[in-house]
Amino acid sequence: DLPIWKAMEDSTLIAYEANGIPLTTVHGYPVRLVVPRWWGYSYTKWLFRIHVTDKNVLGYWESLGYPDIARKNLGG
Repeated sequence: DLPIWKAMEDSTLIAYEANGIPLTTVHGYPVRLVVPRWWGYSYTKWLFRIHVTDKNVLGYWESLGYPDIARKNLGG
C-alpha cells in the first residue's frame, strides 16, 4: 500500500517510459509506479488499477514480512 500523502508528492510518478523510451513488458509496460526514496519493491510494475481505501491493506511483499512503510533509511 502507498499512503495518500506519499502518492501525492511531486516526485511520485506513474511512468510509461524511461529515458524517453516506452517501457517494455519486462520493465512494467504499460505503466509502473515510481516512488523515489522508497525501497524498490514498492515500485509496482504492470500497474492496472488504483484502489483508494481508508484501511491499511498489506501488499504482496508486506504479507511476506517486508516493512509496511517502504521508506529507505538513507542515513544523515
